[in-house]
Amino acid sequence: MSETPIKTPNRRRLVLFGTVALALAMGMTDPTTSVSLLDHLRGLAKSGTLNLMVTGHSLGAALTVVATAWLNDQLAKVGPLKFSLWPHTFACPTMWNAAFATMFAQTFPYYAAVNTNDVVPMGWANLDGVLATFPPPGPSLYNTNWWLYHLIELVNAAIPTYTQIIPSNADSFTGTPARGPQRPNGEIGNDASLGTYQLFSAVLRTSL
Repeated sequence: MSETPIKTPNRRRLVLFGTVALALAMGMTDPTTSVSLLDHLRGLAKSGTLNLMVTGHSLGAALTVVATAWLNDQLAKVGPLKFSLWPHTFACPTMWNAAFATMFAQTFPYYAAVNTNDVVPMGWANLDGVLATFPPPGPSLYNTNWWLYHLIELVNAAIPTYTQIIPSNADSFTGTPARGPQRPNGEIGNDASLGTYQLFSAVLRTSL
């Protein structure tokens, strides 16, 4: 699933683009057969047990979580089907409350890869972690970008409470920020996210 680059960290835009991307995935239809993606998956599940990996990176990872819950609800609406959903996320931000997080963790075998130096997974449940990304003697966000520091403080105080999903298969690692050309997807976040993106690409190549 492609991610739309934006210039400013506007949460409403992120939600809008994410909603549109998920809606497009839900509405995907083969132009030749007029069979929707959902009906195609149902057909596979009717002919035998369907084992489906749902995966994504960054904003795509958040959509992975939502799409997994949606597929789990929708696939069985035509009758009993045998299927297993395997969500795999890379640098996934948190966009859900405690009830959803608990339900998801109890329902799915969830693999989540997180670079501890990447600020993307810190949103929106751990914005304090963003402010402490470079502890002393590293650079201080307050001293280097005073307005951004206080902007994060204001957002942290204003947003609802979000709860991280506890994955059954957590893959936490610490990678140094990448140096070199601009990140391929142009997303918001620090360069540490590129390392997680490269891991995501490697896992996909070995899975296909």
